[in-house]
Amino acid sequence: MWGVFFVLLAGLIPACIYLTLRYEFKTKTQLVCLAIAISVFLQFMLSALLVIILGCSPWLYLSIIVVVNLYSMLNWKRSQIRFVQLKNQSNRWTSLPLYTTVGTVLFYRFITLIPFGMDWIGFAIIASEYGLANQGLIFSEFNWWYSPALPALVTHVEFFTAQGYLNTTFDIGIAGFIALLCGLYGAFEQREVSFQMMVSMIVGIAIFAKFFDSGYPTVSSLIPISLAIFLYFSKQDTTLTRSVLLVGNLLIHPTGFLYLFIFYFAILLQSLRDESPNHAPQMNSRFVFIMVLLFLGFESVVRVFNVSTDHWIEQEYGWQGGVPFLMFNVLLLLPALYCYLQCSKTRDIRLFSHWFLLLYLLSIIQYIGPFTPILLFGFLSQILYSMSLHAFHIPLAGIVALSFRTNNITFQQESLKWLKSLILVALLIFPLVLVLQVTPLEQNKAIQSSDLELMERYSTHYDSLFSENAPWGYVWTDHESEFLGKPTVGLAKFDSTTHTIALTAIRFNDVDTISNLGIDAVLTSPMGMLQWYLSTSEYWIEVDNIDGSRLWEFNVEGTAMKWDIVHVSSENCFGCESRHDIWYEQHSIGHRLGFDGQTQFIEEGQFAEIHLQNIAQQPQSMCLTYITHGSTGGIFILVNNESHRLDSSAGYHRICIHKLDVQKFVIHWQHTSSSMYINPTGISGRGEHIVDSTGISLVAIETN
Repeated sequence: MWGVFFVLLAGLIPACIYLTLRYEFKTKTQLVCLAIAISVFLQFMLSALLVIILGCSPWLYLSIIVVVNLYSMLNWKRSQIRFVQLKNQSNRWTSLPLYTTVGTVLFYRFITLIPFGMDWIGFAIIASEYGLANQGLIFSEFNWWYSPALPALVTHVEFFTAQGYLNTTFDIGIAGFIALLCGLYGAFEQREVSFQMMVSMIVGIAIFAKFFDSGYPTVSSLIPISLAIFLYFSKQDTTLTRSVLLVGNLLIHPTGFLYLFIFYFAILLQSLRDESPNHAPQMNSRFVFIMVLLFLGFESVVRVFNVSTDHWIEQEYGWQGGVPFLMFNVLLLLPALYCYLQCSKTRDIRLFSHWFLLLYLLSIIQYIGPFTPILLFGFLSQILYSMSLHAFHIPLAGIVALSFRTNNITFQQESLKWLKSLILVALLIFPLVLVLQVTPLEQNKAIQSSDLELMERYSTHYDSLFSENAPWGYVWTDHESEFLGKPTVGLAKFDSTTHTIALTAIRFNDVDTISNLGIDAVLTSPMGMLQWYLSTSEYWIEVDNIDGSRLWEFNVEGTAMKWDIVHVSSENCFGCESRHDIWYEQHSIGHRLGFDGQTQFIEEGQFAEIHLQNIAQQPQSMCLTYITHGSTGGIFILVNNESHRLDSSAGYHRICIHKLDVQKFVIHWQHTSSSMYINPTGISGRGEHIVDSTGISLVAIETN
């Protein structure tokens, strides 16, 4: 967790001194918040430029940070005088939404070892490649390159904290999100609506869902937007600051660059409207000319570099301006619409409304791209992937917050005391309850704790370990073992065919190829499909098993015990509910085994009977892989009138029963009933249920 504080504090003092001398502020809290935002943003920018130009340069990165801190101290006295002149927060409770949200995020990091989502795995992979290669960014290394800022900063910070790429990636994601929240608070304090802005942000769930699903660069790329809003409110926006923010934004993630560009585009539209009518035709023609040049320039860059235009990206939840937009933004959309109707003549609200409308129109790009030869539209479709989670949250929250200033509502009025108390209670209780609800849900994480435990246990035992090419693969390690598995998570797809050759050889028992590649052992996750191929092969011996995560040794003689696989389906599971497997899209090698993308769910308290069909002979042994959803009461499996207790902790598990003639078995519960919990996969759109019930899902059965 040290990486969070390393990044937040490294450039805090220089940023505070610089901002104190250059800009005017309302309060000390506003100054510190903006200093955090600009410090983190500049560290992203610095790390990206170092990696692009020189490669991984942790000592140079640290040296620059130290020199900047020492140089800034030359202006310490002058800045201290101006800092002392700033007033403390006049109403300290107005900072509470910021403190509560930041505290909840830090608490989430403190109690969570593995983040949700899967994108963070790709960032850790790229960071490890930077660290191992120790050279500049090589575009040919990947099928399509990724913005380098976040993995570059991860590489540098991990060098000093030595906590591993996994933990450091999580820390940098946390630091970026905190910097965004602080930046928004500081920006809107310039209009004295920081409290209203933070409350509005908390009401919406979009950016929080994106952060929770590990979209760390996307969220961090919104930090420059908060700085741009502050500069606009301060009337100190310049061409230089706009250029720096746009370039830095592009280094973090192109989505933030696009949103910031459209924000400046909205400012330009507003300035054209405010121009004198005599100059309007000239300004409009200049504006059209600039837009045409920019479009041709971007189209040329995409064509010359062939950046990610070889295929069309299907939007994650459908049209980003349709149902997904309503699902993630409706809580802010309705108040924002009302506020716009009440205050549409206000300049600030008009700007944020234009910004929102332009973003919404941009979401239609996915309907245009497939029918046009313009490559830029295809590139934009990838940049705007899942934009309903991050494009509209800030504009809508800004409209709501600014309307309070327009209507002169300060929350200090006696008639609003009850509302103040209600908001304070909700802000203190709800975030903590939500975090405590979703954090223990091990089954929804892209990597299981048992996977990492097994890797640590055996990573030094073999010369070459192989892992499945999916989000649960492993590549980051300080050990000498060679990990052949490199996950493809949509952002770090490697050109090397070594993994494909090895995977094919393992699936089809190509002993010669396996031996030539030197693969000694294989790590499999209960979330994957490779384990079922190894289980049915005579060339792999199971050495260890932790909650379904399994280590296999290669047996060239072919004397290992083989198992039969029974996929649990609606045809052989009575009393079960069919549910979509959230990881089915990653199971590219599971189709041949009869897996159909469905798991059989049994709600807590309900009984279910499973028949073992299509088995040539009565099995003597049976192993069941299952998932426990939420915290449940006692779960039992009844086989031949003998009861065996299952693990009731959340996550993947495996139980084996031997020396029994098994034809069918029953799942039953110990006088318990289901309870409701918040399912984060439903919030992020990956799952079907936002409010779910506890129970278990049956994955597969092995028999012999």
